[in-house]
Amino acid sequence: EIDLAAIRRNATAMRSRLEGGSLVAVVKANAYGHGAARVAATLSGFADAFAVADPTEAEEILAHVGGKPVMCLYPLVGTDIARGVALELGLVASSLDDVRAAESAARQANAVARMHVKLNTGMNRHGMCADEAAEAVRWCRQRDHLHLVGVWTHLASAEDPGDPFTREQARSLAEFGAEARVDPHVMHA
Repeated sequence: EIDLAAIRRNATAMRSRLEGGSLVAVVKANAYGHGAARVAATLSGFADAFAVADPTEAEEILAHVGGKPVMCLYPLVGTDIARGVALELGLVASSLDDVRAAESAARQANAVARMHVKLNTGMNRHGMCADEAAEAVRWCRQRDHLHLVGVWTHLASAEDPGDPFTREQARSLAEFGAEARVDPHVMHA
């Protein structure tokens, strides 16, 4: 049994703790089995953006998010890159090759790839070291077919905001943003 009212209450509670930040609702994997379309519709008034795994998942929710941005959390490959560009999804770059592939797909479509550069601050699943991420940010700023939407990281212990490693990861992201002159409002974790 899925209690959509409970999901709304949880979103309200999360939003109250953001201190002016934005809420990205992660609805990948069919909203973790809760039903992506109905959870997205429920959260469309609370979330500022949505995150999914790939373009197929994005297509399932696009009609339910009230025009809010949708990003893919993982780097795309092959024809999924072109699909992501065509759907105007946020694309994750975990390497310079991801940036180049997105630029190529966007150039072929005469479109713009909306990029989220992923900085590895210690989760070690995906993401770039600071030097490579800085180069990716430069690419996004210098290329006509790329638009830097955000810079982000994945917190290893997000369930415990008091964890010292979580604070260290947040500090690393903030330091990177300052050095790369990234607007703090487009940085997320």
